[in-house]
Amino acid sequence: MVFPKYLLLLFVLVFAIFLGACTKNETDSQDKQKVGTSGQPNGAESTTPGLINGIKRGKLVNYQSATIGTAFDSYKYLTNKEWKLEQQNRYFIVDFVGWFGPDALNENDIKNGVTSKGIDVKFVINPDGSYYVLMVLKIEARSDGKVFQNQLADSVGILAKIYANKQISL
Repeated sequence: MVFPKYLLLLFVLVFAIFLGACTKNETDSQDKQKVGTSGQPNGAESTTPGLINGIKRGKLVNYQSATIGTAFDSYKYLTNKEWKLEQQNRYFIVDFVGWFGPDALNENDIKNGVTSKGIDVKFVINPDGSYYVLMVLKIEARSDGKVFQNQLADSVGILAKIYANKQISL
C-alpha cells in the first residue's frame, strides 16, 4: 500500500513528538513553561478529570496572574474550546484545543480552502506529577475535511497573548 507523503510526514512528526515527550531532559528548553505538580499519585489511578483539572488549577511559572484553566477558558478570541487527555507510556498529555471564529480567516486562507484555524497547546505530565507546556500547534481545517497541524516557533508569545487576552494572528 502506498501512503501519501503528508501521511508519512505526519507519522514521522508524531513519532518524534512522542519520543521527545518520553525522554527526560534535565536542561529543558526555554519554551517549556514549567509549572507545579498535578496532585495525582504517581500511578495516576483516577486520570481523566483529575489530570485535566490538575492542569487547569495549575499556574505557569511566568504567568502567575491566573490559573491555566482561567486564562485559557476565558480567552475571548476562541469560539470553541476543548480539553483532552491522552496517555503515552508513563506520560500523560493534556491538550487544550481552541478554534478561532470565521473572522480569523483572511482572503488567502479562503482561497487555499482553509475553513477554520485554531491552536493546540500540549501539556506533558511527568510520572512524578510535574508538568510543562511541550509545544503550541497551529491547526487548520480545510474544505476537503483534512486537518493540518504545524508547530509554532513562538509558543511563549502565544501564551503571553492568551494570558493578556490579546488577539493571536496565525
